[in-house]
Amino acid sequence: MILKHLCRTLVHLLQALLRDGYKCAISGVYDMQSCLDIDEIDAASKASDNPMIVETEVAHIFSESAQGGDKVSTLLL
Repeated sequence: MILKHLCRTLVHLLQALLRDGYKCAISGVYDMQSCLDIDEIDAASKASDNPMIVETEVAHIFSESAQGGDKVSTLLL
């Protein structure tokens, strides 16, 4: 059961990272692990107006209705 929850959380994290351009949807700060793992993301973070990187976490706080849909959406913080 715990493993299933962790796998679901990882899938949500990866989906949110991809959807949000590997950065926090609110602050625009890039995800540290993505910068370490993906050279293109690291280069994009360094070329951005805000080159700071942080460890992001996945959270379910915005509904898609706030973003144009009806379901709960995953957000990177």
